[in-house]
Amino acid sequence: MSKKTVKPWLSISEQIALLTSRGMSIYDEGRAARYLSSIGYYRLSGYLYCFRDFSSDNTGNSFYPGTTFEELINLYIFDKKLRLLAMDALERIEVMVRAEVCNYLGRISPTAHKSSVLFHNRKGHKDWLVRHKVLITDAKRANNAAITHYIEEYHDIPIWVVAETWNFGTLSKIYDYLHSKHQDRIAANLNIDKSVGKHIATHLRAFNYIRNVSSHHARLWNTNIIGRPSLKGMSDECWKQSNINKSFVIFCLMYKYVKTFNPNSTWGGRFLQLLDEFPIEKNNQYEARRTLELSQMGATEEEIKAYFEFLSNSK
Repeated sequence: MSKKTVKPWLSISEQIALLTSRGMSIYDEGRAARYLSSIGYYRLSGYLYCFRDFSSDNTGNSFYPGTTFEELINLYIFDKKLRLLAMDALERIEVMVRAEVCNYLGRISPTAHKSSVLFHNRKGHKDWLVRHKVLITDAKRANNAAITHYIEEYHDIPIWVVAETWNFGTLSKIYDYLHSKHQDRIAANLNIDKSVGKHIATHLRAFNYIRNVSSHHARLWNTNIIGRPSLKGMSDECWKQSNINKSFVIFCLMYKYVKTFNPNSTWGGRFLQLLDEFPIEKNNQYEARRTLELSQMGATEEEIKAYFEFLSNSK
């Protein structure tokens, strides 16, 4: 199969002409030009895909009837707010879980993260140590004061210091590789039922995926989740009805963690408020536009609100 020729570069005016030729209404071309210049056509193309009409043919080279540039930008802004909300929750979760992993392992030994006997996945742990060494080297190269101090003054770096070089992926992997008895104890210390302990690794992997999507400014609201979380041990039956391949389940999990760590958190309320701002109006006369409904997050708008109300009242 022969490869296609790379598409030509288009000026802003040519990009606007392309959008209008495909059926998009642009009422203020000057405003559209400013957005295309500041965001970029290619980044917006991830959102343009949501408006492509495949009902007449398989090319999707035209947009749904009535599609406007304003709708496109409003969807982009909604998703940006959703990413920021996710990052807010994930920062809290990452800091809390990392602190407890350090507290738990640090009690065993200041360098327990290097001890293979604590880990069920020896090969994974060995690979983790290689990556861990790279992070230390990067931190030293960046003149990280704490890392440089310990390298110069001590034989090794304790876990509670070196963990500050970890990213979410590093954290999720060290937890994943621990023996289940250690996972259970860490879960209990986090006020999470220890029966969920071994499944937290799947939650952290899913959180890491959402974090990567958000930090790279990719489309989040209707994304397909890579690294689906296990809901085993969760007492909330409503979660079983959700589409585990979509982002809503991850937002449920994030809220569960945030609420556990801080019962007075307003994060859930801010999430519901954002859902009320979903910018695309339903168009029941045009069936194909269902790809632009909030249900593409993995549950209907009514179900999402009911679930979060349930979670808000759960202990």
